[in-house]
Amino acid sequence: MNSCAGDPASGTAMARKVGTEAARLEHGEVALMLCEAMLHVLVERGLLTKDDVIEMLDGVSGILAEITEQPPAARPGFGAIESRKIIEAVRATFEVK
Repeated sequence: MNSCAGDPASGTAMARKVGTEAARLEHGEVALMLCEAMLHVLVERGLLTKDDVIEMLDGVSGILAEITEQPPAARPGFGAIESRKIIEAVRATFEVK
């Protein structure tokens, strides 16, 4: 998932336009921040429950767990373990509120 708002393909194109690895990482961090903020707003407005968000995040974490079970050659350049840590950190923000 490269972008949470708008056309996901444009997020992919945007990531390709960014020249350096550091810039691509910044783009990803901003996209994640926007997604997390949007989830919090949806919960605050009653459009989603905390349980809905936690269920979704647990689903993503489960998919990432399956990916980590694959041999490294089957997942080149994909840091599923680090990604799971990020998902768990986002999940924790919904457990405290």
